Amino acid sequence: MTRQRVRKFAATVFAVAFMVSIAATPSHALFGWGKKGKASVVKVLAAAVGKVQGSVEHQPKGAPAWNAAQAQQALNAGDRIKTGADGVAVLAFTDGTVLEIDKNSTFLFEGHSTRKVRVRLNIGTLKAWVKKAGKRTFTVRTPTSVAAVRGTEFTAIVDAVGNATWNLFSGALDVTDNFGNSSSLAPGRRMVATKKKGLEESTPIPADVKMDPKPKVDIPAAKEEPAPVEEPAAEEEPAAEEEPAAEEEPAAAEEPAPTETPSQNIEVAPPDEVSPSSE
Repeated sequence: MTRQRVRKFAATVFAVAFMVSIAATPSHALFGWGKKGKASVVKVLAAAVGKVQGSVEHQPKGAPAWNAAQAQQALNAGDRIKTGADGVAVLAFTDGTVLEIDKNSTFLFEGHSTRKVRVRLNIGTLKAWVKKAGKRTFTVRTPTSVAAVRGTEFTAIVDAVGNATWNLFSGALDVTDNFGNSSSLAPGRRMVATKKKGLEESTPIPADVKMDPKPKVDIPAAKEEPAPVEEPAAEEEPAAEEEPAAEEEPAAAEEPAPTETPSQNIEVAPPDEVSPSSE
């Protein structure tokens, strides 16, 4: 097959394969229209200041100053809450989770999404009624420990040194100290994490320590955001057309070696004459 014919054949095969791939691909994937091409939305977990009592201040992420917190004020990742000697702030989430920040406390809202919530209590008292969610993690950090929360009612108390006291009333808490030691806390038990020694053995919650009823607050509406659109996988580029190998020309036939003929100059001696024997 000549080179020109090989190239025509390869071009025909590529064109047929391209048309087949277009026919097999849904129209919305190629041109962005059709029933499946409509933009969808997902509901994202939101949080807000549900109630404010007494002296409560709010500092947005990156802002230099503190301002008075307002009820129904949205909370974003990096926002801080600070309560005074008579201050109480109640935070509400779209899934029904409620956090109460008691007096003389500083609180950092690290971040939240449909899969995780992260908060930090630097000093003071935090009361929590966390809604159980199988696909979401809820973590509370303190200067000396961090707790993973699963459908739980608990309190966290951090003193001026940073020592944390965890009181679990229902659900489950997995507490880890700064030394890497972890322990699961059972309902009705208390655990302390100190700055010098880390986690201590759990003890029963004192009889005079009770969990308050869950505060009643307005639940913020979930935010709707466009769902991420999965881009179609990039089609593989056809392999570069290989040039057909050059046809090998047949090897030239070897000329037969010349046949040697006796040289005409060689003299052939006649047979020896036999002389008659003398009698």
